[in-house]
Amino acid sequence: MAEVDQNGVADGPVRPDRAEAQMSQGSPATRVFFQTVRDHMRKTLSGLSPDDPLRDLVGVMSTQKLSAVVLADSKGAPRGIVTEQDVVRRIAFRADAAQRASDIMSYPLRTAAESDPLYVALARMRRFGHRHLPVVDRDGKLSGVLDLHRVMATAASDLVARVDSFAYERTREGLRDTKAAQTDLAAELLEEGVKAPEIQTLLTHMNNGLYQDLLALNAAEMENEGLGAAPLPFCMVIMGSGGRGENYLSPDQDYGFIIADAAPDDVESADPWFVELATRLSRDVDAAGLPFCSGDVMATNPLWRQTLSGWKAQVDKWNAATTNQAFLDFDIFFDFQPVSGEVSLGLELRDYVTRLMDHNEPFLRRLFAADRDHGTALRSFGRWATNSDAGPNRGKMDLKLHGTFPLVQGIRLLSLREGVTATSTLARMDSLKSIDMLNAADHEDLTAACVYLSNLIFSRQVAEARAGGSPSYHVHPKSLSRRVRRQLRDALKTVEDLLTRIKFEFGGELY
Repeated sequence: MAEVDQNGVADGPVRPDRAEAQMSQGSPATRVFFQTVRDHMRKTLSGLSPDDPLRDLVGVMSTQKLSAVVLADSKGAPRGIVTEQDVVRRIAFRADAAQRASDIMSYPLRTAAESDPLYVALARMRRFGHRHLPVVDRDGKLSGVLDLHRVMATAASDLVARVDSFAYERTREGLRDTKAAQTDLAAELLEEGVKAPEIQTLLTHMNNGLYQDLLALNAAEMENEGLGAAPLPFCMVIMGSGGRGENYLSPDQDYGFIIADAAPDDVESADPWFVELATRLSRDVDAAGLPFCSGDVMATNPLWRQTLSGWKAQVDKWNAATTNQAFLDFDIFFDFQPVSGEVSLGLELRDYVTRLMDHNEPFLRRLFAADRDHGTALRSFGRWATNSDAGPNRGKMDLKLHGTFPLVQGIRLLSLREGVTATSTLARMDSLKSIDMLNAADHEDLTAACVYLSNLIFSRQVAEARAGGSPSYHVHPKSLSRRVRRQLRDALKTVEDLLTRIKFEFGGELY
C-alpha cells in the first residue's frame, strides 16, 4: 500500500492490478516504465556531512569503492555531492586533508523520490548530465543514490533513447509535455509488435501518474495558500477504462473521491475543501490532455465525491435501480481502481461491491437488459453497422461501441456473477478460465479478439494523431483491406458468440 503524506496524497504509485503487474514483468519493451527509483537505487550511504574533513570522505570512498558520496545535514536531508572526478580534479596535490568536504561539494542538488518513475529519473539524469542522483524518502531524508551506469546496464539502448522525451519536471507544463509524448511512444511500440493491451496498460499507468502528480501539486498549493491540508483522509479512484487499465490515446476524465467517514458536521465542513481540490484537479488534467468528462463523472460532481458509507449506500441504490442512467453510472463506477491517498478506503469499497454482486442474479439481469442493444458492427448478409448521421463519421463503424464495448460488458457480467475481483478485461478472462467459466478454446478466441480489436483501434488512433487530427474510434469499412475486413469479421464473430451466451445466461425473465 502506498504511504500517505499530510495532504492525504499517496507518496508513491499504487500497486497495479494483476494484469498490469504481469504485463509490466513480461515485456522488455515496457518494463522500464513500470519500475520506480526505489527498485534501482544504491542504498549504501556514507553517513558523512558537509562539515566532515576530506580525509574521512576519501577514506569512505576508498573502502566502500564508491564513485560518489552524498553529504547530508543533521536531519538527514542531502546538501551536496562529491564525485570521484571531484577528488581527482580538486583534491589531488592541492587540498588539505583537514579541509571540510563542503569546500569541494557540488550544490544545490537535484534529487529523486523513491517513488518516482525510473524512466523520469533516467531521462532527467541524461538531460542534465548527472552520473549520480541522490534519492530521498517521503520525509525528504537521504535514502540512497541512483547511479546512471547501473541503470543504463539494465536498459537497452533503444529504451534509453525512448525515455529521453519524458525528462519532465513535476510541473503543469512538464506533465502536459509527457502526455503529449505518449503518441510517439505508442507508435514506436506498435511498430515493434507490442500488443495493444500492453500499450493500453502502460498509457493508463502513465495517465494515473499524471492524476497523482497533479493531485499532490494542487493539494500542496492549497495548503500553502492557507486553505489547509486535507480535512479528512480520502482516496482518489479512477473509473471506466482507466480503472480497467485500458486507456487509448484520448480518454476523458472519469475519477472520484472516497472520503473517510466522520461526524456529519465534520463531513459538511470538509466538503468545500474537496470541491476546491476537484475543481483545480479537473482543470489541470484537462489542460494536460485528458478532457473534462461530458457525462460529469468527476469529483466536482457530488455523486462521485462521497464518504465511504455514502458510497456503500449509493451502491445499494444502484443495486435496487431500474433506470438506464443508474446502470450507466454503475457501469462506469464498477471498474474503479484506487490510485492515490488512503487506498484502504478503495479496497474496502471494492470488497463491499464484490460481495454484493456475487451471484446477484436479479441485478445482473437488469444490467444485461440495459446493455443488450449494444451489439457488434456485424449485420446480416455481410453488411456493417455504420453511422448514418450527418457529419465526419457518417458511413463509419464505431469499433469501440460495436467492438470492444460489448466484449468488455459481457466479460464483466460473467465476472460480477462469479465474484472475480480483477478489473482488466484480459485479467478477468484469465480468472474466468481458472474457475472453469471459460474453456480453453473460448479463452483463446476471446483473448485473440480483444487483442485484435485493440490493435486495430490503436493503429488508427496513432495515424490520426500523427496526421494532426483527434484520435477516434471510427473507421470506414472501405478504408480496410480485404484481409483486415476478414480478420475483423472473425474477431466480431467471437464477440457475437459471447453475446449469445450472455443472452442465454442473463436474458431470462426479470424478477
